[in-house]
Amino acid sequence: MAELADAHGSGPCSRKGVEVQVLLSAPLKISAPGDEYSLTSLRSSKLVRFIIGFSLLSFPPTTYGSDATGSIRFARCSFSEAYRLELVRVQKKMLAKPLVLTLPSGPFLKNLEKERVWIEVPGEECTGSGGCRFVMKSKIQILHVSFFSESWIVSAISGNFQVSFSDGRKIDGSFSANGVKPATEIICE
Repeated sequence: MAELADAHGSGPCSRKGVEVQVLLSAPLKISAPGDEYSLTSLRSSKLVRFIIGFSLLSFPPTTYGSDATGSIRFARCSFSEAYRLELVRVQKKMLAKPLVLTLPSGPFLKNLEKERVWIEVPGEECTGSGGCRFVMKSKIQILHVSFFSESWIVSAISGNFQVSFSDGRKIDGSFSANGVKPATEIICE
């Protein structure tokens, strides 16, 4: 709705300009991840542009992307070799041979998340028939790890990885993987 106002009354005037006042009848809502702001009365387009610009700078859109994706599953009751991280996609392309990195136990992973250090881990390149060959060198940095409720079974993990193969190839970048919940309860003693 617009309201016209004659600045000099209803009589003749030397200026021919007309003032237009825009009235917003509904609230303008600007949302950012996790927050919502409601602005019920904005009279200036400069203020609207400022608020939208400020919101985008303060709350940038969340991006969900990793160079490599896959799954993580519990492998065995071992402090140093408890999980198998299987990366099946790198840069949105399926790998002909999945890359499998062996990771330590849940409490150790949680500590690595806090420390943000790189550690060397065993790595293999595996075929669909189950044949695997070790890579020359692999290491990871854990940035986030979460667990299924009331357990040390990993539900999601993300971080960075570097792998060097004996034939000279190298792969590195970020990774994310969802945990595969075991069908039965696991008790490690």
